Amino acid sequence: MTHGTDHRLTNTQSFLCFGASGVISRTIVAPADVLRTLTQVGVSHSKKGLSELASFLLKMEGVKGFFKGNFTGCLKLIPYSVTQYLVYKRIRWTICDDLGRLSILGTATAGTGAGMTATIVTYPIDMIKTRLILQPLHPHTPSYKGLASAVTKIYKMEGLFAMYRGLCPTLVACVPFAFTSFLTYEVLDRVWLKRHDNTKISPNEVLIQGTVATTVSYIITFPFDVIRRMMQARSPKLPKNGGVDLQFQTARQCGKALLLRYGVKGLWRGLFPALLKVIPYHSIQYLTYECCKRGFLYQNGYILSPFQELDPLIDQNLEVDELQEIQDYDITGHIEHLESSRTDYEQ
Repeated sequence: MTHGTDHRLTNTQSFLCFGASGVISRTIVAPADVLRTLTQVGVSHSKKGLSELASFLLKMEGVKGFFKGNFTGCLKLIPYSVTQYLVYKRIRWTICDDLGRLSILGTATAGTGAGMTATIVTYPIDMIKTRLILQPLHPHTPSYKGLASAVTKIYKMEGLFAMYRGLCPTLVACVPFAFTSFLTYEVLDRVWLKRHDNTKISPNEVLIQGTVATTVSYIITFPFDVIRRMMQARSPKLPKNGGVDLQFQTARQCGKALLLRYGVKGLWRGLFPALLKVIPYHSIQYLTYECCKRGFLYQNGYILSPFQELDPLIDQNLEVDELQEIQDYDITGHIEHLESSRTDYEQ
């Protein structure tokens, strides 16, 4: 879930809002992420069902077993978001027209390019997170004692390229994911606008749009994610090849092996726990971000209370003098004119 820049917050405050929302939402859905990864890779107890897998994990590793790799996952948020933001701005500046506007295709292209670049930069962190999730904490001695241990051992035993195992299917999935998400969002946007007679939609409807668009895209591209996790996990240097139940070397061989052993449904194994993660993630992130934002707006003197509801009909990025002018005249058409002029200027 992305958030527009609010000029009433400092850069540090905006960073803290995003960081808090990302870490909190990521931590809350961490158990679903662990169950998804274990099911995707195909560890032995995952074949008995999700409830059986959760019971086994709780019995063998306790509650902390559901949060394996969470610190590494949270650590990935900062470099991924910074890289994505900077690359998106650079691509947008390169392909926009003289007025700074982008076409629908241009927006999708900029988003896809930014996502792919951020994925390449942070992929080793994601790979290590997968390895940390898959290793048992008890009763066996873990292969890695933590993030630093994993980086050192993987590099020494498997080489640098092992950090990027599974990158190819991940990058391939970026294109259909971005375009499917954008298309779904646009369709829902038109539905909402038609329902509201082309007036501004509410923040809750924006949240629903983003969640549905991400969910649809995730379901369509999920086979690529399954192949990625299996390629990240598999290693002849680990016990039982890292817990992977199939033999393969390339992404194509992995997909073929899944189809031969489990049929088409094998490409979507782990989808249910994945949806348990994706669907609430955006809501939690949005709510946390808004709470942090209101706290800083109160601190900066823009609202009377951090519990005050923000008016969805007024552009929250308007400066104090613009808001005062609106209050003085109280003309609906003037509000719409200000918002339209500001949007044209920023574009």
